[in-house]
Amino acid sequence: MVVAPGVSAPNPRGVSLEVLEALLDLVMASGKVRVVDVAELCPPLDPDQATARVAARLIHRMVSAQAQ
Repeated sequence: MVVAPGVSAPNPRGVSLEVLEALLDLVMASGKVRVVDVAELCPPLDPDQATARVAARLIHRMVSAQAQ
C-alpha cells in the first residue's frame, strides 16, 4: 500500500510509516539533528492530500521532539 502517493515515484513496497516513525524517533532522540529537508511533495499527484498529511505528521513529530 502506498502511504504517500503524491511524489514522483511512489513505491508500494517502500518503508512503512511505522518503521519510518520509529527511525525518526531514534534519530531525533540523538540530539544531533539541526536541519531537516522535506524533499518532495507534489500536490497534483496527491488529490486527497494523503502525502501532505503524512508530511505534516512527520514534521510535527520532529518539531515536537526538538521541543522536549
